[in-house]
Amino acid sequence: SKKFQKLYKQRTAVERVNGRLDRDFRLENHTIRGLKKMSLAVSMCFLVMIGFALSKLKLGQGEHLASWVVWYYFKNV
Repeated sequence: SKKFQKLYKQRTAVERVNGRLDRDFRLENHTIRGLKKMSLAVSMCFLVMIGFALSKLKLGQGEHLASWVVWYYFKNV
């Protein structure tokens, strides 16, 4: 169904963001202890992602931007 396809696309977008956190921000093998510290680290990673997306928009290179800001959608649903 179309609803399933839409939900599946959103899920894969979230998995891309999770993979980016693990791979690019090196959170897969972290040494951070404590929920507050980890929440801060992930929040800072998201701020970097949003900054990167904003700079891409300002440079007119926003064609593949959805995967960078998909978490914002789920936060505000």
